Amino acid sequence: PIKGDKPLSIRSDELEALEEGGSRRLVFTRNVNVEQGDLRVHSDRLEALYPPGGNQPDRLVANGHVRVSQRDKTMLCDAATFYQSEDRLVCTGNAELLQGKDRVQGREIEIFVRQNRVKVKGGAIVNVAPSSSSESGSRAAAAPAKQAKP
Repeated sequence: PIKGDKPLSIRSDELEALEEGGSRRLVFTRNVNVEQGDLRVHSDRLEALYPPGGNQPDRLVANGHVRVSQRDKTMLCDAATFYQSEDRLVCTGNAELLQGKDRVQGREIEIFVRQNRVKVKGGAIVNVAPSSSSESGSRAAAAPAKQAKP
């Protein structure tokens, strides 16, 4: 999700900057909003962790009422970590992935962006909506007919 080739914009009500051992850590709090390309993140708190000498964070850690949206997908969870080098997003705590009317829930949802792969841990629940109302009607009509046969 975090792309080094697109500008990263982080806005919040408060900011604290810390530097130690050549590494930088920016801590954004209260009403945090991140934008990068078509990626949007909203949370109560966000830490941007920069490698020594780096000008882009290699990891973002969001906490509290996290909402991540990109194109037609929305992820909701208690905490999310973005790993730039791995192009990976991990959402933990009441994690929910929404795409249209489809919904996936679990304790943890991990998205591997380059591989277009999702991994759900801890009580996975998947709700897939019918693709159209005419298909759902024909499926519903066909199901009782099959059940009625001996």
